[in-house]
Amino acid sequence: MRVLLVTWTDKLLQNLSILNSELEYCAIVTDEVEIAKKNFERANLRTDLLYPLYELKECVKNFYYDYILCVENGWWQTSLSDTLKEYDVPCEKILNFCSLPFTNNFLLFAIYHKRGGGSKLNYALIGLAPYSFHYDLSKTPRNQFILLQHLIAFGDLHNFHVPTKEYRKIFSEKYLSTKIPLEPFDLNDPFLVKGNLGVMTPYLRLISRKNIDTWGERFFPDTRDENVKILDDYLTLCEKNKIRPIIFLPPMSKGYVKFFNKQRLDEFYFFVNRATKKHPSAVFVDGFNLPFLTDSDFADVDHLNAQGAAKFSTFLNEFIEGL
Repeated sequence: MRVLLVTWTDKLLQNLSILNSELEYCAIVTDEVEIAKKNFERANLRTDLLYPLYELKECVKNFYYDYILCVENGWWQTSLSDTLKEYDVPCEKILNFCSLPFTNNFLLFAIYHKRGGGSKLNYALIGLAPYSFHYDLSKTPRNQFILLQHLIAFGDLHNFHVPTKEYRKIFSEKYLSTKIPLEPFDLNDPFLVKGNLGVMTPYLRLISRKNIDTWGERFFPDTRDENVKILDDYLTLCEKNKIRPIIFLPPMSKGYVKFFNKQRLDEFYFFVNRATKKHPSAVFVDGFNLPFLTDSDFADVDHLNAQGAAKFSTFLNEFIEGL
């Protein structure tokens, strides 16, 4: 398999170590080429493969490759994908991946297994977004960087356009066998974001409409039917284990509430109401447009900050205690 790798210099050797040693590189594009060359020389690697980021366009045009591998190191992976599309690179040839073994998506997965599968739980909190039924992570190019973690945790890429067997060939077997770390966990902050989420900045307010429209447009009909079934299976599993499911829709900012796709939102409520009627033990908590929350309680258009999270947690706790 022939690839073009795009990454940051400070993560270059680390990222190479998680990739399959049998990969053939046509080029490695990075930000600090001179520093990268010194690192390569110390590691006895070929320096003639290195190119600066400002020559990415030429590399894309002049080299043959099966895939362009882009290492996700923050916000820039979205910009990089957009840039590659401007260079006429087909989406199916762009593979974003995250070099970190696991992020917050798998903390709760690990806690669940650490506690023996959750057999002693009385309640199961099921948080859904208004796009949950219509969305498919494995079909969304901008967010595909998380898929590597799904592969490690679950052994499958689901609906991704690259077959799981072929995708596995990109990474070393040692990396793919990474164990999910079980320690340490702060159950009061499982996603490790406390203190990092402040009030929405003017910039985030400016781009909020674009973000809202983007989520409303992410619609995969086949996946919608599959996601509806997954919720039904989830509720059935809770019933069999005498666990009461609490489905909740978290709060969104005023702009999100006003401009989110109304058809998608109506379908969301339809599917949730149908599920709770079929499973009487399940309850639904609608936090979408709570009157006691303002935009000062949000870090961005669809995420609460620490202040807002505390308010909503209190609201949710009081609801549960009243059951």
